[in-house]
Amino acid sequence: METREALLEDDLRRETSRRDGEARRLDRVIETVNAIQTREGFLSDAFSAL
Repeated sequence: METREALLEDDLRRETSRRDGEARRLDRVIETVNAIQTREGFLSDAFSAL
């Protein structure tokens, strides 16, 4: 039983780490896109909504 719990704990730790890494990467992408939009303006501003 103890081995099974240790395996599950290791798996949970790896999955949590993977998801945290993915969240950090997505945060960097969002920050980069926001910086570009602030510097260059929004693409939607260049085109009519009609």
